[in-house]
Amino acid sequence: MTAKELLVELGYRDSPNFLTCGTPDLEHAPYYAHVFRKAEKIGDLSGVYTLRPQTGPTQDAIVPVVYVFEVAYEEQANKIHRLVWNQNVVPFVIVKTPNDIKLYSGFRYNPQGKSPAAQGILEASIAFSEVAERLEGLDAESIDNGHVWEKWGPQGTTETRVDWKLLDSLNTLDQKLRDDDLDKNTSHALIGKYVYLRYLRDRGFLTNNKLAQWDIDPDKVFTRNACLDSFKSLIERLDDWLNGSIFPLNGREESRFKDSHLQFVAGVFYGDDPESRQLHLDFQAYDFSHIPIETLSVIYQQFLHTPCKDGEQSAGQKTGAYYTPILLVNFMLAELHERRPLTTGMKVLDPSCGSGAFLVQCYRHLIERELAKGKGRALRPTELRELLEKHIFGVERNGDACRVAELSLILTLLDYIDPPGLANGSFKLPVLRDKNIFEADFFAPESAWKQYGARTKFDWIVGNPPWIEVKGGKITQEDRHVWEWMQDNKQGCPTGGHQVAEAFAWKVIPHSAVKGVIGLLLPAMTLFK
Repeated sequence: MTAKELLVELGYRDSPNFLTCGTPDLEHAPYYAHVFRKAEKIGDLSGVYTLRPQTGPTQDAIVPVVYVFEVAYEEQANKIHRLVWNQNVVPFVIVKTPNDIKLYSGFRYNPQGKSPAAQGILEASIAFSEVAERLEGLDAESIDNGHVWEKWGPQGTTETRVDWKLLDSLNTLDQKLRDDDLDKNTSHALIGKYVYLRYLRDRGFLTNNKLAQWDIDPDKVFTRNACLDSFKSLIERLDDWLNGSIFPLNGREESRFKDSHLQFVAGVFYGDDPESRQLHLDFQAYDFSHIPIETLSVIYQQFLHTPCKDGEQSAGQKTGAYYTPILLVNFMLAELHERRPLTTGMKVLDPSCGSGAFLVQCYRHLIERELAKGKGRALRPTELRELLEKHIFGVERNGDACRVAELSLILTLLDYIDPPGLANGSFKLPVLRDKNIFEADFFAPESAWKQYGARTKFDWIVGNPPWIEVKGGKITQEDRHVWEWMQDNKQGCPTGGHQVAEAFAWKVIPHSAVKGVIGLLLPAMTLFK
């Protein structure tokens, strides 16, 4: 059976929902083109079967369901499984080998699992004559009518997906550091810095040759042999090379962690620390060059929702900050795009940007649009920087969240750069703080954001404001400005029960351009203007 015959057997070949490799439908698929492009590099990708509304404003908001690959060697199939799991986008992976067909869960990968199912292998070997029987439920008709979820849905639970596994690993790592007398800010900064370093390493920016040019031994940064001198030297070189002050560690924070803290984090991130096995942290499973930037941006939310030891509410519960699922982000953006397409020259604002999920997807949309216009011509680093600096803006009062938003946008930019292209260039990453990402209270009367926002109008305003209620007599220092704004504007801008999200809905209106559009997630409703 050939790959083409397999597609015919499954009913994929002639379905409009199957995006064939090498066609514009796959190469320019809204919100997923960058993921599919990387999948093509993993192996011989035939295409991806998707779900999408046939009509209406969200018909471009596809949901990928099945990858179909063809490989020349059996061992390639397991490699594909690992990398697709890291992508965290497609729940099922069909791989045709020379001898049989394999079915994997795209949302479960555990090579140490005690059974094939625990490892994420749904069907280890399907004879070509058994396709119809053993892949029943994954044919085009079953996917279109929803039968696929009845048959195969339980195979991809939330807990086994890479985002939850990674978040759980980072949370465990954070708790270990804090148990070892590191404060929250230092722990978060150190972990955030290693996420950045691991990404640059996996993507090929920090090669051994590059480190040798800087006279830095990779063992002294990326293993449990790490030392502070080499780590600081790398950060200084990196910041100078890319202007990349990402998750900066100030002098006070640097003085609080020791070689032992650094060695533990470095060892865990690179999978060479035996203690990580005892903590059930297997970072060898992760490939940060394939994990979507959107997934990395939820790091802060995991920290926000970490239960406090004394039973007190977590920071996330107090502030009403919650992780917005990427499918919901894409739905919101598709709705806005229907009302007014996002194009170059337009400014986007998220007034409570958190870790930047909406901003990252808007930035990606602008990049992909330019790639489509250029018929695949890669954008120069300076063009990518300009798209970010001129179009993407966010406000967030929590400093840690600002760091993650900045990291997410910078990594998105780097995601479109061929690493060798930066080897000898003079390109610098943009400094986003107080130019694009403002650490400020959106309601505060005086701040760097207030000065910028007073003279700027935005074409798209989108986001997920905090879902909390403030009450007189119990106003925290953090909520003081929004409470005062509500009191000053209660006649013209009433809010039911003093809901902060509703206050945001009123407050953003003056920042909207004449033909601007607004999309906000509010409790029990979604507001579009």
